[in-house]
Amino acid sequence: MERITEISTRLIQAASKRRFALQNLVDELIGNKDIERDDITSLRKNYRETVQVWNGELQLLMLELSSLSLDNLAMRLEDSVHRQFVLAHQDIKSYLVNQEKIS
Repeated sequence: MERITEISTRLIQAASKRRFALQNLVDELIGNKDIERDDITSLRKNYRETVQVWNGELQLLMLELSSLSLDNLAMRLEDSVHRQFVLAHQDIKSYLVNQEKIS
C-alpha cells in the first residue's frame, strides 16, 4: 500500500507541474498575440521542459504500476490523463503555427 501511495503522489506532482506550465502558457498566449515576446518564449521553454519531465515520469509510473500487476490502471493513466495532455499540446502547437503564419 505504501508503494501505491508513493506512486500516486508522484503522479499528482508530475501532472500538476505539467498542468500549471500548460495553464501559464495558455493564459499568456490568450493575452498576447506576439508569440516572440520574451515572456512567452520563456514560458514555452518551461512548458517544453515540463513535458519532457512528464513523459519520463509517466513511463516510470506505468512500469511501476505494471510491476504491481496494475496494468489496467497503467493503461487508463495513459488513455485518460496523458491523452488530455497530448490533445492540449496539439492545440497549442496548432495555435502557434497559425500565429507564425499571420506574423
